[in-house]
Amino acid sequence: MFKSILNSDDLQAAAGRIARGKTVQIGGVWGSSAAMVAAALGKIRGAPVLFVAGHLDDADQIADDIEVFTGLAPQLLPAWEMDIGGEHINDEVAGERLRLCNLLDITSPSQQDLVIVAPVMALLQPAPSRESLEAGRLTLAVGGGPGLDELAAWLVDAGYQHVEQVDQQGEFARRGGIVDILPSGATQAIRVEYFGDEIESIRWFDLDTLASTETLESYDLTGVLAGLELTASKAASFMEYLPPDTIVCMVEPGEVMDLARKIHS
Repeated sequence: MFKSILNSDDLQAAAGRIARGKTVQIGGVWGSSAAMVAAALGKIRGAPVLFVAGHLDDADQIADDIEVFTGLAPQLLPAWEMDIGGEHINDEVAGERLRLCNLLDITSPSQQDLVIVAPVMALLQPAPSRESLEAGRLTLAVGGGPGLDELAAWLVDAGYQHVEQVDQQGEFARRGGIVDILPSGATQAIRVEYFGDEIESIRWFDLDTLASTETLESYDLTGVLAGLELTASKAASFMEYLPPDTIVCMVEPGEVMDLARKIHS
C-alpha cells in the first residue's frame, strides 16, 4: 500500500509544490491515511517530516500508524503533562527529549526516513539549547580518556545517580575498572572498561541479559542536567534542531493552531 502511494501522480504533484514558507493542502485524507501521506511526502522529497498532532493520544496513534503502514520507525517527541516549573518532572520524558535533541544535533539520521511526531504541547515546551548540550557533553574514546576518577566525578556533577547496578536512565555504577552508565533516553546501557587510567573498551549491553550488543570506538555522553536545567539562558525551541527542509504536516491545521494558542495563553 505504501509503495503505491509513493507512485501516486497526485501525491508526486503535491510533493513538487512543497517549498519553504509555502502551504500545500491535500484533501480527502483522514484516519490512518494522513500518517501514510505525511511519510510518503518525506520519502518523495528526501526530506525529514514533522507531524504535529493536537493531543498526546493523537501523537501516539499517528506514530503507531506510521510504523504499521510504512515500516518506518518514527521518533515521538513527548510532552510533560505539567508545567516544567513544577516539582515533579518526569525524568524519562526529559531523557527522551534530550535524546531527540542529540539525535538531530550530532547523529545526523537519514533525512528521508526521519519522521518526528509531536503533540503541539511538546513543541511549546522548551528544549535544551545547543550551547547547553555542548557544555554538558563528554566524549569517551577507546585508547584515551577521560580517566576513571575523572569520569566518575563528571557523572556526579552532570546529574547521574551512583547506584550498585544500573536500572533506570540517569544512573551509573562503578566496580573496579568498570563503569556502567544508562544515559538519558537510552534503552540499553554502556559499559566502559579501563586498563589503568585509559579506556580499553566501550560497548552497549542489554540490561536483561547483560550481553554485549555493540562495540564502540567512542561515545558522546550527555549530562542528565542538560535536559532538566531549562532556564531562559539554557533553553531553546525544539524547532531550532530541525533541518531547514523539514516538511511540517498537520491534520486540520486550524484546530491545531487554535489549541496551540490556548495552551500558550
